[in-house]
Amino acid sequence: MNKKLVVLICLAGLAAALSCGHWRVSSLKAKKLCSIKAGSEPGNIMVEQEESAILNVSFLVRAYHGRLYTADNLLKRVQVLDTDGTPLLVIGQKGKEGKEGKEAKEAKESKESADKVRSAHFNFGVVGHITADSNGAIYVQNRLQPGGQAKTEKSDDMDFSPSYVLVFDKDGGLNYVNGQKGNPDIPFYYIESIDIDKSDRLLVVARTMDSWSVYRFNNKKREYHATLANLDFKETEGGETYKGRIESVRVFRSGENYLVSVAYYSGTRFKYRRIFDYSLAKGKQQTVVQIPDPKNELFSLVDDKHMFLWNVEDRRLKFVIYNFDGNVINNIRIETQDGKLYEDVFTDETGQLYSIHATRKEIDVMEWK
Repeated sequence: MNKKLVVLICLAGLAAALSCGHWRVSSLKAKKLCSIKAGSEPGNIMVEQEESAILNVSFLVRAYHGRLYTADNLLKRVQVLDTDGTPLLVIGQKGKEGKEGKEAKEAKESKESADKVRSAHFNFGVVGHITADSNGAIYVQNRLQPGGQAKTEKSDDMDFSPSYVLVFDKDGGLNYVNGQKGNPDIPFYYIESIDIDKSDRLLVVARTMDSWSVYRFNNKKREYHATLANLDFKETEGGETYKGRIESVRVFRSGENYLVSVAYYSGTRFKYRRIFDYSLAKGKQQTVVQIPDPKNELFSLVDDKHMFLWNVEDRRLKFVIYNFDGNVINNIRIETQDGKLYEDVFTDETGQLYSIHATRKEIDVMEWK
């Protein structure tokens, strides 16, 4: 976990104890790591050029182990970048031949630049989630969508086209492919997330309309699988039954537990949200916290000790931090940027916060401390 974030959490817990419940809010400061230019050269990401107020998000940026990982569904490629934006590896389709004139000159210059970057050839379908382990292996969700359209990963429509997890080595060579049972015979359905635990085991959270599944793999071998259904979550209070709907699942870095966030409704009216701690070995252990505010959705699990929940206010993104005793110990805040068509917030394997801020010309990558 990021050391400064640990200090903020600890100091806030002490301040809260001394101030009788008046929670402090720590405003994090941004450091710009790089700007990823829009384009097709190594280190670039192709951004849709249609003139509209909404950007069709066909790309993804993530950070792991001191590197940036990008997916580009317009160019059908995955890249590894240094944190300053320098391209280190490109995995994707081969370039087209037969260009002439100025276009040929630009292509030649681009090729000379590309020759300095490691590259590997692979024909992706639609790239979804990406993660990486401590050895530099790259894990890529590859969705086999008919026609291969670069459908936005942020669409409200769930796409149940079959998905596999491709595992590449640090040089871009394909090692193996994971499906539901470890081998690629049966694909996953809708993949919510892929992560790596502290032992470099692959963790996959997948779902259908009515159930969620958690998988753990050790290389090609599936070590664990559990399925939870919405029907499993019902609460009765005062003679009224509240129906639960699973909203998200977050797996611990230990690979041994996971959190399940469930929203309870009376008809269509939100009543409260409960977050449960599940053990792979023992099943449901306890309710960690009950939350009455519908906007406090589970964002991430940090260092297997703290939960970050969304707490958005205007253009400021705020996260409320809970411990596993169900107590609020801090709030942290980051600023969004004006004039951006798309923004995203994510964490790396240590809990360090990052954000991206996209226009049609470039994507800024920020680190928050």
